[in-house]
Amino acid sequence: MTTLRFVFIILFVALIFQHINGEICGGDYATEYECDIGTCCKVDGRWDCLTDEQDSYMCEDHTRKLAKYIVQGWNGYIDNLIGQSRDASGFEHVDRACIIGLDGGAKWTTDSYQNALKLSSNEASTIAKAFKSEDFTPFMVNGIYAEGVKYYFLREEESKIVFAKKKWNGALTLQRSKTAIVIAHTKDGGQQGNANKAVGVIAEYLESMGM
Repeated sequence: MTTLRFVFIILFVALIFQHINGEICGGDYATEYECDIGTCCKVDGRWDCLTDEQDSYMCEDHTRKLAKYIVQGWNGYIDNLIGQSRDASGFEHVDRACIIGLDGGAKWTTDSYQNALKLSSNEASTIAKAFKSEDFTPFMVNGIYAEGVKYYFLREEESKIVFAKKKWNGALTLQRSKTAIVIAHTKDGGQQGNANKAVGVIAEYLESMGM
């Protein structure tokens, strides 16, 4: 009896320890507790702690904090994109960027994040509508607005990449993936070619992930 009681105590302590550290999310447990790192997420019928935003994005079920976690994850793409625009001298040609949804223009990145390109809801929805329909006539006629600035349409490629520019205000590069639009602003004096490459890296990565 003493031995059984000892084993029970050990198992109970271990269970509490797992709970405190968020590991109880693993296996068949479905809890509202957030993991130490990442988010408690259900994939293929099994709950586990996921740290990758793409995996978390495809959760069958999740904790209430998942949406916030995903948004924080998308913001990291802004830093990645800006880094991709860096040339051999270390100069970053992109200073601001964002990602919006192809359906309706909902923002995947947040305006409060550093170096975010802060589109208004109307600007984002107008951009999304053009890419979704693959009709860029409104861009040709009215230009592309971002943060209240009108950028003049330059050209589009394959109905998925658009380039625009505004004298003394830099340039815009926009590229569509399956479900999103990646947008970057080339700082005045920067080279848009570097921005184009950086946007392409992110958009093509999202495309490869089915997004």
